[in-house]
Amino acid sequence: GGHTIGIYKDNDVFIREPEYDLRDYGYETSEWYGDAVKNGETWTSPYSWELWGDTTLITYSKRLEINGEIIGVIGSEFFMDNLYDRLSKIKVYDTGYITLMDSDFNFLHHPTLGGENLRNVQDGELSVLAKDIQNSSEKTGVISYEFDGNNKLMAFYILDNGWILTANPIEKEIYTNMNTMIQRIIFVSLIALIIGLISATIQGRTIAKPLEKLASNAIKLSKGTYDNQEEIKPTKIYEIDILQNNFTVMIKNIYDREEELRQFVYVASHDLQEPLRMVTSYLQIIEKKYKGKLDEKADTYIFYAVDGAKRMKILIKDLLLYSRASSEIEFEVIDLNQIVDEVLKNFTTVMNDIGMVVHKEELPSIVGEHTRMVQLFQNLISNSVKYHNVSKPEINIRFSKIDNTYEIIIEDNGIGFKQDNASQIFEVFKRLHNADEYPGSGIGLSICKKIMEKHNGSIYAKSNINEGAKFYMRFPISEES
Repeated sequence: GGHTIGIYKDNDVFIREPEYDLRDYGYETSEWYGDAVKNGETWTSPYSWELWGDTTLITYSKRLEINGEIIGVIGSEFFMDNLYDRLSKIKVYDTGYITLMDSDFNFLHHPTLGGENLRNVQDGELSVLAKDIQNSSEKTGVISYEFDGNNKLMAFYILDNGWILTANPIEKEIYTNMNTMIQRIIFVSLIALIIGLISATIQGRTIAKPLEKLASNAIKLSKGTYDNQEEIKPTKIYEIDILQNNFTVMIKNIYDREEELRQFVYVASHDLQEPLRMVTSYLQIIEKKYKGKLDEKADTYIFYAVDGAKRMKILIKDLLLYSRASSEIEFEVIDLNQIVDEVLKNFTTVMNDIGMVVHKEELPSIVGEHTRMVQLFQNLISNSVKYHNVSKPEINIRFSKIDNTYEIIIEDNGIGFKQDNASQIFEVFKRLHNADEYPGSGIGLSICKKIMEKHNGSIYAKSNINEGAKFYMRFPISEES
């Protein structure tokens, strides 16, 4: 509320409204007019004006100039009742309040004290507040004090006209509300943290799970296992889905190529058997009919031809076995004790002939395929028999549990081999001895490696010359076994 004197523009010069010249009313000596002309601007003290029904008001006035010439004063009146009403409606926590004082610390507005001076409140008990405000170098500040048994705070702001606006809350209400706010902040932070953890966990699982499966599939692939690949559902993460798709295509391509190669080996070796059988038969007929009837060179040639045909027959047979080692199999729970006993029966005669002794511990059950397990142990025990020590040949078969695997060890005291050749012996057609010394095709241990890979296991060997050999097989422990 209030009244503003109008100023009008005439020929680019500001003038007072002619019909409302305050000098006609003797106001040029008034505080709001005279002090503004003298000082440039001023705030008046509250006063009553009969024009407004003796309502208390204050005036702010400012001098107007053009090119250094004072042309008038503009003033605005504010009704104090309106100001007091607005101040009283401002809530400062639950029991706090707003006050307004003039520059002499007289209360212009206070909810209970009226126009009393701050220096005189409670016989001057709070005069220290007035002194702190008066000595403050800042226009704003906060002062702690005690009043009526309560610890209170006074936040003050010094207005341009020297008046002082204060907010006076009770201290404990601030801390109570602050504690509530802190608790809310902590609660919101905890919720945000939990949401973040859940989001990170979900995101982590979304990313980590398919990558773990992809790694598992890659390990199986490295071991030559194309079946039992774990299914990876689309993650909606572009890079991972592309990686999985490319990996799946790669597996299919490798599988197709190996299947073609396996079929080729099988067909080639199978189809070779018939002409080879015919060649061998005719060579044996020639050997039987003409041996001793031709010269010595002819007998040697016939011998080499028959021997070569026999070796070729063994080689083709082993190639067939090698190609079948990679074919699909059906797994079941197998007692390795039964497998070893079955194999040892096949070697009963030859072991008796060379005086070989076998020591076998109780072995575990595994998940595998019966025929291939027989073939695996047959090849390994056959090696121990073939490369036995002529004095007192022995075989020790035992097992131990390492992590999540069963480790089966077949150890002999035969002629052994150099440790440098430990990985070479598992390669196809790799032999450490002349065929005349120790017959064979060099495929047996390659088949063993294929079988172990097919069972998600591994095989390796340790040895030294004339110190025997140890073959280690590791089978994964399954819940079914």
